[in-house]
Amino acid sequence: MREATVRRGTLPGLRVVGLGLWLAAGVAVPARAAADFPTPWSAVQVDSLRTAHRGDHAFTLLRRNQLDLKFDPGSRSLRGQWAQFDEFLILDTTLLAEIGMVSVERGPHLKLEDFRVTVLPRDGGKPRKLEEGELDWATFAAGAERIVMLDEEISLAAVPGLRAGDRLQIAKRYALTSHHGIPPLNFGGLPAAVATSRSEISLPPHYRLTWSVAGDSGLSARLRAWSDSTAEGTTWNWRLDDVPVPTEDPTGRSDDSGQVTLLAHVASTGKPLPEGTFAVGADWASVARGCRERIDDRFAITPDITGLARRLTAACVTDRERIAAVYAHVQSSTRYLAIYRGLGGIIPEPAAVVLAAGYGDCKGLGALLIALLRAVDIDAWPVLVRTAFRGPLFADVPNPIQFDHFIVWADDGAGGLWLDATLEGCPAGYIHPQDAASPVLSLRPGAEGLCEIPHAAWGVGVDHYDLEGTLSVGGVLDLQVGLEASGISGVMLKGRCLHLSAAELAEQRRLRLLPTSTPLAATANVGDLGEVEGDRVSWWLSASSTRPLKVSGATMFLPRVLPPLPFPTERLEPGTLADRVESWSIALPDGWTVEPDSVGAVTPTLAWSRRTWQEGGRLRLQREIRWDRGAARALSPGGRRELWEGIIRRVREDSKGFIAIRTVE
Repeated sequence: MREATVRRGTLPGLRVVGLGLWLAAGVAVPARAAADFPTPWSAVQVDSLRTAHRGDHAFTLLRRNQLDLKFDPGSRSLRGQWAQFDEFLILDTTLLAEIGMVSVERGPHLKLEDFRVTVLPRDGGKPRKLEEGELDWATFAAGAERIVMLDEEISLAAVPGLRAGDRLQIAKRYALTSHHGIPPLNFGGLPAAVATSRSEISLPPHYRLTWSVAGDSGLSARLRAWSDSTAEGTTWNWRLDDVPVPTEDPTGRSDDSGQVTLLAHVASTGKPLPEGTFAVGADWASVARGCRERIDDRFAITPDITGLARRLTAACVTDRERIAAVYAHVQSSTRYLAIYRGLGGIIPEPAAVVLAAGYGDCKGLGALLIALLRAVDIDAWPVLVRTAFRGPLFADVPNPIQFDHFIVWADDGAGGLWLDATLEGCPAGYIHPQDAASPVLSLRPGAEGLCEIPHAAWGVGVDHYDLEGTLSVGGVLDLQVGLEASGISGVMLKGRCLHLSAAELAEQRRLRLLPTSTPLAATANVGDLGEVEGDRVSWWLSASSTRPLKVSGATMFLPRVLPPLPFPTERLEPGTLADRVESWSIALPDGWTVEPDSVGAVTPTLAWSRRTWQEGGRLRLQREIRWDRGAARALSPGGRRELWEGIIRRVREDSKGFIAIRTVE
């Protein structure tokens, strides 16, 4: 597997500088008029490619994005055009429906100005040209689960009459208005291999551009970059040829293997920027200041907000108590729901509106939290976050479109507390580990710019398992399994279970405490939330074998894993895995013995050990898995894989083994 890396650059004669803003409304961005389709291929070359890719279902001849942009001081946004071209060679009918489904987007950021489809028949017949009005469109509101874009829509249509052997050319041109920067451009990741993938960004004179690339190191090393300048401005060009079909399904992360992601940023217009501009900026600090200026009126304190904040904190003595009381109220009295219109995807709803509605997205709930805290003289400010699901931050490219989440920093007089208003049941001062996967952007005056969230706020914590039991001569195992989850692990476990029924809680407890390797049936304490105190959740469960252990002669075989042992995901991210400390004490039948055994391994980011021994008439086992997440975060995905794959393989192999319990016949 190729390592996913980040490559950064400034094109000749240009200085590295910054870009625009964030959040769930992530706008796609393209440019320039689409006159004739810019195919680089002659008919002879297409036939050659057809022959070379015999056996494939389809082939992408061209993927091209052209952005023609300039900064508009009146709207404090980047304005211009985006032209997008895709050309496919259809080799059989397997991907016919997928490739033949075309789409357009409409909204306050994108206005469709031109759309054309051309079908070039395999038999050399007359090309068929189709315009937007000639297709049968189905239109949907943009958005996802609990996110609704009221004034944005996506339309889909199937190109009729496509046949194997045809070439399909799709050209779109949009008028673009982007208030928060240039979005990422991808050079791969399509369902078919790509012959040529190109992107171009054109800017007038006196503009500068910073750019960075992440993804498959084998592909990004082949990416060509150059610039062309005239009296009318500069065009930056990137080209990547021969992009294969990804061997893994794309996850949407910027560092996916099998693709390359380009992020660019307009750094300067040569003139002072209007207050509240964050689409362009010289560095992260200037972007943070512009964003703060643009959204600070969203935290206005109304009489209703003041009255509520004072009632909530009337019995509080310290600032930390006031923060905890306000935070708990926002968590319990509001719900997460994102309904966007206009700039709602990047600008928070006013705190008073969120209070009246009782719902909001991360920005809206954060705005309410900030206003309530300020109403009782707690200094509180927004923090923009790039969650781990999107891949690492391009830290050298100050483009705020990278951020997709909004949390809050509040001053408790002792270094500050980090608060995520979307986390239900979470104590003040803790955030989800996914929020701290990359540096975050602080908007606080005097601390504007990128910073790291302290490990104490997001460290996953420890899952401590205690297992007491007895093993009969007949191989029947009776157990009581206890779990104390602390830190974020306890917070997340409590949050997942707050609204579950007794039956759902019982299932969660079985999944967390009982193995799949040994048939066990729960016998007691399966359907309640357990003991909950702050960031700690304590569960226990009694269970008995439904089938005796495997026996061979004078030996019984007990699996080395009883409480299930989680492993990192395919991407080997430990961010949601707690450290694990596990202790067993199982009474053995008289005369049965256990051979002592110990294994372990250590890397700079992970330490693992297991020790098995006999203590009197009891089998004892001690297992520990501890992560150094700070060291892990400093490594590239490929570096983490290199360090972890060997040790994870050893842990997996050990977990499939058995403890041999023997007697003398």
